[in-house]
Amino acid sequence: MHLFDAALPSRPSFAINLGRFARGDKPDPNQQLNVEWASDNRALFPSSIEIPRRGFAAIGAFASAAVNTARNWQDSSYLDHPGYRDRIVRVLQTKREGGLNLYMDASTISGLADRGETAGTVMVRQFTTPCYPRSNPSATGWDNHRWVRYRALLSVLPDWLASYSRGRAVLDINPATPPSYEFTAAARELASRLTVVLDGLAEIAANADPGAVEDLTRQPRPTGAIRRIPQI
Repeated sequence: MHLFDAALPSRPSFAINLGRFARGDKPDPNQQLNVEWASDNRALFPSSIEIPRRGFAAIGAFASAAVNTARNWQDSSYLDHPGYRDRIVRVLQTKREGGLNLYMDASTISGLADRGETAGTVMVRQFTTPCYPRSNPSATGWDNHRWVRYRALLSVLPDWLASYSRGRAVLDINPATPPSYEFTAAARELASRLTVVLDGLAEIAANADPGAVEDLTRQPRPTGAIRRIPQI
């Protein structure tokens, strides 16, 4: 989802995640019980995997879990992150469904199709039906999502601005004679104006009442961070 996101969303995006039923569980005739989603501001927890306690099976299962964690930890971190967890729906499957099970019978395929349709239905209902606040619903999940994203963005700005301010304090390169990536005249003027604004924001955050900063940054949890990443 993060590949299609914006600083603040103007339209929703969703993710359908695949998960496993707990050992001994099987698909329920009520397909809504075969999907999981965060129906409020609480987390959608990662799927748990039972590991044997003894023998080579335990070693193999542990090694497999370690590999899967290394591969999927970043995606799994979004399951608990504000502004992401409420737009992820998990479709549960048994070991005989999906994946490399290429010879599923018609009823199994039909059940999976119904499960996928249900996943889409619950997300549409979540984002179009008034369900916030719980005590007296008047805002839709989409309204709440945009508000959470705004709050989450504000909550990470003080730390980012403090980091920016520390870096600016030691940046003593003359923009007129940079070591690389020279500005055009128009770009230099724009960069100068943007820098003035950023310096001002950093000063506002640095001089703000500590109690106000704490109130701004303590919610929503868990906190995030602004960072530069490659554009894929």
